Amino acid sequence: MKSKKWIIPLICILLISLQGCMTQDTKIYRVGILCGNDLVYSTITGFKAKMDELGYHEGQNILYDIQKTNFDQASEKHIIERFVGEKVDLIFAFPHDTSLTAKNITQGTDMPVIFAYANIEDINFVNSLREPGGNITGVQHQLDKLTVKRLEFLLDFDPNIQTIWVAYDNETTVFPSALKALRLVAQSKHVKINEVFVSNLDEIKADLEAREKMADIGIDAILIMPDQLIQTRESWVVIRNFAQKHNLPISANVYSQMTDGAIFHYGNDYIEVGTKAATLANKILQGVPPSELPVLSPEEYLRINLVAAETLGLSVPEGLLKNAVEIIRQ
Repeated sequence: MKSKKWIIPLICILLISLQGCMTQDTKIYRVGILCGNDLVYSTITGFKAKMDELGYHEGQNILYDIQKTNFDQASEKHIIERFVGEKVDLIFAFPHDTSLTAKNITQGTDMPVIFAYANIEDINFVNSLREPGGNITGVQHQLDKLTVKRLEFLLDFDPNIQTIWVAYDNETTVFPSALKALRLVAQSKHVKINEVFVSNLDEIKADLEAREKMADIGIDAILIMPDQLIQTRESWVVIRNFAQKHNLPISANVYSQMTDGAIFHYGNDYIEVGTKAATLANKILQGVPPSELPVLSPEEYLRINLVAAETLGLSVPEGLLKNAVEIIRQ
């Protein structure tokens, strides 16, 4: 009987000891996250939520170093270099230019990198979608496809459109193949693309102010490309205000532009992109090389600002309304 009295305490001591060993042996992963554009910051929400679902609980077995730069390339470079120097287990960098910075700085190392919103067609970002190679994989941004569909949707909203204003920085553009696809489809639909080369906000203002002085502003609609300059809040406000003054429909590049005056947005769901990136991160942290993980492609969704469309006097086709996953009605 006396010996039996020691059994339960002994078991408790053993369990506590084992728990202590398990705690000491638990791997704590460190992930550096860099968002280079505030407009897609919610991607991180999707990433972290999926990681938690996969068993990576923040503060327990995973730590995140989350940084954002919002179009500051010098800061991006510094942050990625710090991640490398601190030997984090994984870098998640987005969108395109930020991903490219991470790729260039980590090239030739074994530092795993996951990208998102990268237009990989134009710059040989990866060896192939199936086998990206090197130390990188991610979630691609199918910009060629998106750009063509945005043009087609714009014409569905207003078949009378003849000339579309498209502005971008010709010196730093990262989407030549998307522009080529846009031109070809526009030509087939007998629509003119009025390409405006700009390098700063003043040049955007100058172009639009010059049109103000014309008897005819020379454009019927605006299609926003994912150029960094055009994505800044200051640039968007100038473009939006001009469009509203002259009753021009706008095709948005990011979701927030659709809720702020553009008639529609056709693109990826930011939370879903983050979720897909997390599935890649899980495999990498479990030992699978990024080079062996195929690049993922997110779904595209149509969202309509019916208020903005009706304000312009546009009657939205029923087919578009049925295909939309979100409709702003008031």
